[in-house]
Amino acid sequence: MYVRQLLLWVIPLGVLFCPFGASGDAPSPYGDIPSEELRGLAGDPTWLKLLHYSQDGKRSTVLSEDFFLSPEGKADPLAELKATIAAYFHPWAGNRDQDPRCRFPARYYWLSHEVSLPDFRPGNPGCRRFEKWAIPETVQSVSVMMVSGYLGNPASTFGHAFLKFNTDSPDDAGLFDLTLSYGALIPEGENTFTYVLKGLFGGYEAGFSDRYFYTKDLVYSHTEFRDIWEYHLNLTDYEQKLLIFHLWEIVGKKFQYFFLRENCAYKLAELLDIVVPDEVLKNPKVWYLPVDLFYRIIEIDDARRERSESPLLLNVDYVPSSQKKLYSRLQFLDSKMMAALNGILESDFSSIPGQIAEFDQEQQILILDALLDYQQYLLVVQGNAPSLETEEKRRRVLAARFGLPPQPVKTAAIRELPPPTSGSPPMTIGIGSGHTEEEGSYALLNWSPYKNELVGQNSLEGDELVVLDLSVGFQQKNRSFVIDNFSLIKIIHLNTIPVKIKGQNPWSWQLRLGGDRMHGETGEPLDIAGNFGAGRAWRLGTVFTAYAMLDLAGHTELPYFRIKPEWGLLGDFGRIKLWGHWGKETTGHAGELNTVWEGKMQYNLGSQYALKINGHSHGNEAAYSFALSYFWK
Repeated sequence: MYVRQLLLWVIPLGVLFCPFGASGDAPSPYGDIPSEELRGLAGDPTWLKLLHYSQDGKRSTVLSEDFFLSPEGKADPLAELKATIAAYFHPWAGNRDQDPRCRFPARYYWLSHEVSLPDFRPGNPGCRRFEKWAIPETVQSVSVMMVSGYLGNPASTFGHAFLKFNTDSPDDAGLFDLTLSYGALIPEGENTFTYVLKGLFGGYEAGFSDRYFYTKDLVYSHTEFRDIWEYHLNLTDYEQKLLIFHLWEIVGKKFQYFFLRENCAYKLAELLDIVVPDEVLKNPKVWYLPVDLFYRIIEIDDARRERSESPLLLNVDYVPSSQKKLYSRLQFLDSKMMAALNGILESDFSSIPGQIAEFDQEQQILILDALLDYQQYLLVVQGNAPSLETEEKRRRVLAARFGLPPQPVKTAAIRELPPPTSGSPPMTIGIGSGHTEEEGSYALLNWSPYKNELVGQNSLEGDELVVLDLSVGFQQKNRSFVIDNFSLIKIIHLNTIPVKIKGQNPWSWQLRLGGDRMHGETGEPLDIAGNFGAGRAWRLGTVFTAYAMLDLAGHTELPYFRIKPEWGLLGDFGRIKLWGHWGKETTGHAGELNTVWEGKMQYNLGSQYALKINGHSHGNEAAYSFALSYFWK
């Protein structure tokens, strides 16, 4: 208390007797006054986080020089604190928007709760650009958005995360709510190899950008057909304002981007750490995936509720993609009506009334409403420059629809997908045993940093994504470790769209780069292979999914090139999930075929444990394995 009173006397005296130049060069009124409190504030975790200091506290990760008021601010938090406080008592500059009090509202808002800042008002009225922004007065709550993975872009494979600032916007979807996202700044025309290499090793600069939610909805929901889960946070008024004020400070500032660690989720965790008392970015691994952030939010919320404290998470809402919304509406059409709809889509839309004349009036309305939904869907996908053909077709559908009486549009309930945090975490380790007739039994250890399998508990809905999966066996007879199998990457995409629409991609596909240990008379070499397959998949009721694919593969063991037609079936019985596939694989150039098969069963013991049984043809014989797997965050 004594130190704070002393500061209140010293600061005005310093302003009166110390001439100030630019804020970065201004002598601090604290320069000759030792203050333990000042040093304590400089080392305060919130101050270090506002400056984006690395976890070791040695240096800020912000690359932009204009983020600092002191020339030493990037590596000296005390110097930056002194310059920040000194700037508060400096006369206003001619251009007030460039004044530190306008550029760094979060710093001063936090400082106002730690020391006395005379006449302090949040969002100083002298800051015209900040006043025009007006976000702090309209935001009601903050959400963290989890976007599902997108296999069309390597950087989006594991999903995406961004913040959404919810206002009292009249539209239910909050399309005009502001969002904050973090991403790499990639030059146009960057080739894939350079893109991956720079993304992994910090070759790109990155930054935060604020956009209206409708721009995110357009890209993720309408163009890439990705689902979104909205995690509504329960922040106090102080926490919410501090976060919003800091948004103003960091938009446009440059950072260094690392795809596997300092990515969108890592940076959002850093932001939330500024305002959430619990440690959000807790013991981050070498890699940090978007889902890691959401598991940590759930973990903090559970801990708070156990202590009977105010929860961090209010609820989680599912936002289906526009494709799912369209398919739900098309399910009102029977097979004959769908055939008519596809017939119109194959035509130039010039004779719509004649193409639906055989149906009664209610059926005609359903077909035309579905056509309007589909044409609107195409217009959104095509963005700001829709084709003249698409616009003309939509006009012709509207003309046909106006010829029929008005009727409420039917809506169907969309099956909600559970949020990613309701399933098993992606990192897994398993211990068990394998068995072949020749070797007998041997111990097995499996590990993967990211494993979302078809037989697992995940939100990929018919997809499988496995990265860096390794199984090591220990042979008792010669007491040695061997690589039993590994996958650098394994992807299975089963496209089970419920309605077949003209022009929509109906294909399913799979990809694997990895290797398997051979058994039998060949000396147990490791057969390294790369394969790609494509085909079709069908949803059979609510339990089963079937598929058929033609697989092409290259191997390091004979035969080097193989073709394999295969059929597969998946069954989802809640805790128990089954998957089996059977096929014929070429064994040489003479057209000979070898039967290949694989079967898996997983029994889920909650979200973090599972029992797995696997059997498959392997070389000249069959191999079986049993394992207990543990999933962790």
